[in-house]
Amino acid sequence: MDKIGFLIWVEESADTEFAKKACALVENEINASGGIAGKDIFLQLEIFPDDIFAAQDQFFEKIEQAPDLLFGAHPAVPGWEGLEKLKAHGSDVHVLFTRYDLAWGITEPIHPNIFNISRYGIPNNEIMPALLDPLDAGSIIFFHMKISDPESYREKLPGEFQSKFTPIGFEFTEAEDPSKLDAKINPVLSKLKKNDVLFLNTTAPITTKIFQHLNENGLHQQVVSFFLGDALHEMAEINFPLMGVQHAGNEIYLGMEAVFDKIGMAIQEKAECQIWFEQLEIVYLVQYVAQKGSIVFSSTEQFIGDVIDSINSIDGVNDIFIGKSVVYAFQGGNNSVTQNFLYQYPKSLQAGGTMTPLLYPKQIIPTDGS
Repeated sequence: MDKIGFLIWVEESADTEFAKKACALVENEINASGGIAGKDIFLQLEIFPDDIFAAQDQFFEKIEQAPDLLFGAHPAVPGWEGLEKLKAHGSDVHVLFTRYDLAWGITEPIHPNIFNISRYGIPNNEIMPALLDPLDAGSIIFFHMKISDPESYREKLPGEFQSKFTPIGFEFTEAEDPSKLDAKINPVLSKLKKNDVLFLNTTAPITTKIFQHLNENGLHQQVVSFFLGDALHEMAEINFPLMGVQHAGNEIYLGMEAVFDKIGMAIQEKAECQIWFEQLEIVYLVQYVAQKGSIVFSSTEQFIGDVIDSINSIDGVNDIFIGKSVVYAFQGGNNSVTQNFLYQYPKSLQAGGTMTPLLYPKQIIPTDGS
């Protein structure tokens, strides 16, 4: 093997210009410093469909057809079906990094070569009841993908809210037909009462459709989105109170800013780069563990095994990985350095299609282990 490969991907709807520049920058910098484990590296940038299932299929196809691609950040797991497919593609000849909700109750590695780098510290079904008092909620309308169990949300609610909880579930394929979305969403939104709160755990196309309906009909319901994704990019403005729950802050860290400066990217465009920038952290993570463990490449199997052992030694007690925008430590194959941020999107900070978020005055953090 001449070089160690990393698979980096962007969605087809995204601008790839800066991703290409960033990949070239990281590749050149690491190779100029001696590479990883005595080998030069390369970053292979691919464009995947916005559809999460199709993206997952293309990810497996690309990484399994190229023996030099040893590392890749798998798209967010699309539910249990996607998780089972991911397990089936676990292999001793590459290391995969992915994200799935810790609320699924998975505490053991799904495969020795697969690491969960999700940073969500508090499951969504525990965030929902914590927000009811601050938002003065009446009833709860919960739009969700059918892969999530609405009853796991209902049972976490205070007793008086359990009968005021209305779940509306969607299949992923429903996002492909706008008319079907309208037929399902519009009757629900047309019956909203003043203090009803909308909680959204939906894909970006469905979230965007809900946002558009609220704007077009002058509705001002409080909305809490557990996954905004690209939904805001499709909106010229937001005319209703919106809170976003994010696992990554909107702050620009100095390490990120240095990369932006080198590729000529404006700080205001940070939201556009979150998906691929976090994938670059995987390259730095592998570089770190190779240096930490004094790993020298002699064979693919030996190198992969040594990297996995070194990653698992980053336990958050004796060691921690500090990247340019993330912090990782691992327990049972899961990242144990987790966090949540609540953001609001005030009308006064919307201009020219750009929506500047502000931290919500109240934040949610785990206390006493709960």
